[in-house]
Amino acid sequence: MKNKRILLMTVFVLVAGIAISACAATPKNDTASATIAEQPQTEAALEDNTPVIDIGDCYNAFNPVEEGKVWHYRSTAGSEISDLETSYKNTTKTSFTTVQKFPDFSTESQWTCGPDGLISDQLVNINLSQIPGVSIETVKVEGVVFPREDLWQAGYSWDTNYEAKVKIANGETVLEGNGNMIFNNTITGVESVSVPSGVYDDALRVDVTGTIKVGVMGFENTIPITYTNWFVKGTGLVKSASIDSTFPFSMELISVE
Repeated sequence: MKNKRILLMTVFVLVAGIAISACAATPKNDTASATIAEQPQTEAALEDNTPVIDIGDCYNAFNPVEEGKVWHYRSTAGSEISDLETSYKNTTKTSFTTVQKFPDFSTESQWTCGPDGLISDQLVNINLSQIPGVSIETVKVEGVVFPREDLWQAGYSWDTNYEAKVKIANGETVLEGNGNMIFNNTITGVESVSVPSGVYDDALRVDVTGTIKVGVMGFENTIPITYTNWFVKGTGLVKSASIDSTFPFSMELISVE
């Protein structure tokens, strides 16, 4: 059915958005307004993944982001293949902005940084113009998207919970409802991963399980979500994939420029 297809596409975009935005942490900054692009980096700093500039709680070696650099990814969902780019701007000690560019649209997510990790209350406020009539507005976020760097060890788990308002327009009819998304992330170990950007022997595998509930006009749809992310210290997200029969997808790092 058309509505089911729209819902599944919406879910994929949400999952992809979370996975892409998962790259979004930043190397550190001396002043709240300084950006990484404004500061020179030494070879030693690049080799040991040590940030040249202090950007406070925004830095996480598993999500190194530099203004002026672009992370290129290729995603596949069913028969659909799409390239996308992730870059960063407005970096301070307490916040930054993630910019995601797809072939036909772009999105921006605002992030805040604290002692517990990184969080964005705009992960589901992404531009859904590629899915006509669907809009999602975040109401509440609990937990962090990325815990602080010292917690990134095998066996560590964390949860992220989103509450949102959902609108689905079909002609002149507009259906409004509520959405709830709960994700549990568990670091299960170290694996070797091969993607277009290279072979990474020390990638941390993070298994994600979750539930997306969407209630409209008294009816509630519940969709289980299962996928895996692989992160490399000093590089960030290199791969995200799901073999779920409902909507399998994969996303791989092509290059960082």
